[in-house]
Amino acid sequence: MKIRHLYRIWLAEARCELLRVLRTPAYSIPSILLPQLFFVLFGIVLSKTSGGVQTVAYLLVSYSAFGMLSAALVGVAASIAVERERGFYLLKRALPIPAGAYLGAKALSAMVISGITFLIMALIARFAGGLDLSPTQWLALLILNMLGVLPFAALGLFVGSAVSAAAAPGVTNLIYLPMSFLSGLWIPLRFLPQPLQAIAHYLPAYHFQQLPLAVIGAADRVSVSTHIVVLTVFAGVFYRLARQRLNAGNGSRRKLLGKQA
Repeated sequence: MKIRHLYRIWLAEARCELLRVLRTPAYSIPSILLPQLFFVLFGIVLSKTSGGVQTVAYLLVSYSAFGMLSAALVGVAASIAVERERGFYLLKRALPIPAGAYLGAKALSAMVISGITFLIMALIARFAGGLDLSPTQWLALLILNMLGVLPFAALGLFVGSAVSAAAAPGVTNLIYLPMSFLSGLWIPLRFLPQPLQAIAHYLPAYHFQQLPLAVIGAADRVSVSTHIVVLTVFAGVFYRLARQRLNAGNGSRRKLLGKQA
């Protein structure tokens, strides 16, 4: 298949998935607005009396990371679980499209939601919080928030491939809410007990948060390359596990349909 044909297929798949997400307000609106509410309350209102602009910058990074995590993990896992149970993924596999186009479209839609979330939050931080970053810093934060979706989208793919549609929202909440808290996305890690601070270094959300924190000069002393390696390995492992589970599940379903026929 020619490269331009592959490009058109991937683009069409991504466009359809993004339209599906935007036309599902029960998912898209909370995913975009919930992090804004946290940021306005803690990053704007409370920062007026404690910390000022530096607090606004820190919480902008933290709550945009929280929004990215929600878009990637909750949205991807729930949609995969529903479509797998309804046989939609099996139908997609039967169509003459690249195997990664369907899963890639899920990640791309989460990237767009994350980008929209960050842009709204950045406007609030700039005009309501007085945060004045350079154009390069704003662009770097936007790019990092969109690319940071990928490892957690891979985790969402795995969860969606492993649990039922009814269980997916509960399982993802059990994963991403504690991980957000223990990674320092709600409050800075220095305010947590020492044993909880140690847990953060084993969580992917912590490693992601350190990348945008490095842009504003507030990251820990761990090297940026370490965070990138951890997130890359995490994404690769869970993407592979998700593909294996989806393929194995659909193989079993094909056998069952063959017997019924």
